Amino acid sequence: MFHRLGQFIGMRIEASDDEVGKIHDIYFDERSWAVRYLVVEAGSWFAQRKVLIAPTSVSRIDLDDHIVAIDLTRQQIEAGPSGEAPLDPQLRSAVEVTGYAFRATDSAIGHLEDFMVDAQTWAIRYLIVNTRHWLSSKHVVIPPQWIKNVDWAQRTVDLDVTSAQVDASPEFDSSIERTHATNLYRHYQRHEDHVPAPLGNGMPPCPPPDPAKRQDMIRRAAYYLSQNRGPCLTHEAEDWLAAERQIDRMLTGHA
Repeated sequence: MFHRLGQFIGMRIEASDDEVGKIHDIYFDERSWAVRYLVVEAGSWFAQRKVLIAPTSVSRIDLDDHIVAIDLTRQQIEAGPSGEAPLDPQLRSAVEVTGYAFRATDSAIGHLEDFMVDAQTWAIRYLIVNTRHWLSSKHVVIPPQWIKNVDWAQRTVDLDVTSAQVDASPEFDSSIERTHATNLYRHYQRHEDHVPAPLGNGMPPCPPPDPAKRQDMIRRAAYYLSQNRGPCLTHEAEDWLAAERQIDRMLTGHA
């Protein structure tokens, strides 16, 4: 099932034992266009801090009650890495990127209004572009694979399609059913590829671990990294991110 990423902003986070806070932002990887973290404002109003939660910890999404349930305890969430700003230069804020200008090969076509994310894999499948003031004043979707370049400093996205193609493309359908996707790719004369990229070592990925167990593995790895730095150096967030990459490579079978 696909969801608009923007609708997650402000949703309440429900840990296994208590309500923790609300989603403030979402960080995605600019290389894979996949969600890496939910940025959650956790704690009480007088002791609030932003923490990062991996989407693999999500157990349930309740759009009606505006709740995202997490398979972690409140203590585990609040002890997670800080989410004040993306420390990994490859991570981008969905809130910040919303509004970027989109340009086809021949002219401007609109601005980014939202993302469509696959709730099972947390991959960003489509970018929702508002063409108002430029083309036919409608919303269209563009797969991230059709992006030629993103100028993060200038807040612009260049596509490898023409403005005429975008203008004549199927209008955005919030359900994004299979028929809509098929019509979209047929219109642009593109082939839709659902085959996942092969793993670097040729081995199948391991089954997804229990979120609490994964969190504990990352915590232990981050501790060893911090110890190797020396007792006078504190790089908690950097060590956590490095440990997370290490553990996830191990769990997914990547070299």
